[in-house]
Amino acid sequence: MDLFNATAADLLAASDSLWETALPAAASDRLMTLRRLAGRWHPDHCADPDAGAVFARIQLQRRHVAGDTRTLAADRRATEAHPVFASTMAADGRRWTMPYVASYADELGTVYIGRRTLLEVVSPDLADLAARNAAQTAHWRFVSSDMERQIRPCLPAAATVHRTADAVLVVRSRDPDLIRLADVVAHVGTVPPAHVAWIGSGLWNLACYLEYAQRAHPVIDASTVWIDTARHRVALLGGWAYAGALGERWAALPASALADVTPVWRSDPVQRSALGHIKIRRLLRELLGDVTGMGPVPACAPAPLAAFARSPAAGTAVEQYRSWQKAIEAAFGPRRFSAWNLPPTLIYPEN
Repeated sequence: MDLFNATAADLLAASDSLWETALPAAASDRLMTLRRLAGRWHPDHCADPDAGAVFARIQLQRRHVAGDTRTLAADRRATEAHPVFASTMAADGRRWTMPYVASYADELGTVYIGRRTLLEVVSPDLADLAARNAAQTAHWRFVSSDMERQIRPCLPAAATVHRTADAVLVVRSRDPDLIRLADVVAHVGTVPPAHVAWIGSGLWNLACYLEYAQRAHPVIDASTVWIDTARHRVALLGGWAYAGALGERWAALPASALADVTPVWRSDPVQRSALGHIKIRRLLRELLGDVTGMGPVPACAPAPLAAFARSPAAGTAVEQYRSWQKAIEAAFGPRRFSAWNLPPTLIYPEN
């Protein structure tokens, strides 16, 4: 069953097992899919007479998936007891192993989150993208030591690439204070607007740095962005296989980015900052609860932030950063720190 093309009657008649089959495998991806589906069927802006019943069914599935996620997290020590990724190295035949606290799939393969390591396992036929991933994060340039102190913790560590019998491994160190944003959303459901504010500031700060460094990253979303809730830090750790120098021809793009590629860009497929800026605004809309980007502003979303997130991505990153800061001030007044008690161990229990 295609959840996004199914009718109200189809969704209401589908058994729990059919819903289970139709949803993605990973719990975080299931919750994200259900959030998007809920945005489509919300009775406040869906005219279908059965919208309310469908919305209630979606919420029931969300509670079921969220409950399963919490149960798995709480019981992981007993049921999974330190899961370990293992593979045989192609060069010397020795066994390569890494304990991990969580994993997720992307279009290139599977990513394993270790306590202090991030391991990306890529199919051998995508070895060129694995190598590109490592190359894109090997060197950074900064105009001053102050810039380096501010930005370096928001960028991925240098990676090493290893070949195994059946995959290519991209291995880099991981700061244990960082949590993948998709996992945060899967855990909390809705991100409080005060925290959307600093996440947005961090995203635009990164966009400013990328423009300075003449780099483009076209896959800025909840799966590639990580956050440190204690220090209000935002890091861009994923998706670097798709990044490149401004004006360089795309090596590849995932399906999640193709929806934002205009016909003009398809005829001139080169790296540009604007695609990353579009992705940031899309991510901000999702965090504010406007999943479709076309429905009414949720009651909890401050109007200035929602208006910014829905407006076109025009201008430089610096200009958009300044506009976002003005929106935050209009929504919340003078700048202040909003504490968020969401330690990494709550999301990754073995962290």
